[in-house]
Amino acid sequence: MNNADQFKTPLLQRRRGWLQAAGAVGLLSLTCGGGYAWSKSGQAEQAVETLSWDKLIPTGWRPSPHLQLLANKISSLIDDSPQSQAYMRALRKEWDNAPTRDDLDGRRIKIPGFVVAIGSDTQHKKSFLLVPYFGACVHTPPPPANQIIHVTPAKPVSFPTMETVWVQGVIRANKSVNGESVTGYDMGQAKVTLYRD
Repeated sequence: MNNADQFKTPLLQRRRGWLQAAGAVGLLSLTCGGGYAWSKSGQAEQAVETLSWDKLIPTGWRPSPHLQLLANKISSLIDDSPQSQAYMRALRKEWDNAPTRDDLDGRRIKIPGFVVAIGSDTQHKKSFLLVPYFGACVHTPPPPANQIIHVTPAKPVSFPTMETVWVQGVIRANKSVNGESVTGYDMGQAKVTLYRD
């Protein structure tokens, strides 16, 4: 029997077919990956996706036009004036109701941002807020809820307020009140590292 004839028997043809299929599946998993990595235990883990802050905003969502007008009016008034406080309440109401992206819920992400203390936890050991720009929630009003992440580190950390960090973990679309801010997302058991370019 020559080499070509050996694959004509039904058993060998099936075996050859199975081997080709197994090889194709193996090659496909190596080239495509499907967004998963493999842990030491052999369990599939979702790959980490680095996101920018604009990706936390639902496509098509735009704040109402009067918000820019309110922001301009607030900046021209004395901070503690009754009129300024009324404008601030209107702005906060709209920001606190900013929609989140439910399709991000449960995804493993990595995102840079600035650390903001919650209440008396000034060392941020238990939890903190992550915001997209310097001064948010401290020197300026809080950003929209969909631009604030409540972070609970996997290990206690200690960063000064407004330190720039990377946060990595599973994000959840979950609105909650934290201090004086409404957060649109949270991330528990997060890996927190100092930001480096």
